[in-house]
Amino acid sequence: MAYLSSITVEFASNKIFGYPSKYLLSEKRQDWKSLVFNYFATEGTSSNTFFKGVKLVMKFLLKLIVVLLIFPVLFSIFTIGYIFDINGFICRQLDSYLCETIIGKEYLLAKMLNIKHPDVNEECDYHRIILHYVYLNIASSQRKTDNYIALYGFLRSICLISCMAFLVVLVLSLKTIDFSAPFDIHIIGTLCFLYFLSYLTFLGFVKFYRKLHGTSDMYI
Repeated sequence: MAYLSSITVEFASNKIFGYPSKYLLSEKRQDWKSLVFNYFATEGTSSNTFFKGVKLVMKFLLKLIVVLLIFPVLFSIFTIGYIFDINGFICRQLDSYLCETIIGKEYLLAKMLNIKHPDVNEECDYHRIILHYVYLNIASSQRKTDNYIALYGFLRSICLISCMAFLVVLVLSLKTIDFSAPFDIHIIGTLCFLYFLSYLTFLGFVKFYRKLHGTSDMYI
């Protein structure tokens, strides 16, 4: 479940909102159209050959499968998250002082490690270097890091389980629907519970995902 949730829940979060290490340091306000575009956008859209075209189609189909598996979460992002600006709260930037301090320390760390700090427009996982450096060299950060990793991984898995349980109950209830009978309040209640549990655990996941990235940056 940990692996499946990483290629569904975490994948969708990174495609829609981007990595926390990016939006924590830059203001990123999005409307629902850009959220949809971010999710379905494909890297390297060139389709000069047949195989490249097939690869793009396969990526698109895989994303549709992810949409089906975590439908309650994605539906909530584009409805509840958009209406109440929860998406903006998820992607909120750190204050300007912290941003300037962290960016300055990033350049100092790159200089100390004798590596090139990537350009702001480059798609580089520079944060991985920061995370490993902080974990190995700053003992006070290790407990927090381990705690955040355990919590966001646990919540991510529970989120996927809740989504799949919602879909199973929904399919079973639709197969046994009887318009001549009164509404089954127990099934409706179960569906509502699983729906909100999936979104709530997703919010918990992105919270600790954000904390993991933010904490490691601040420890530099």
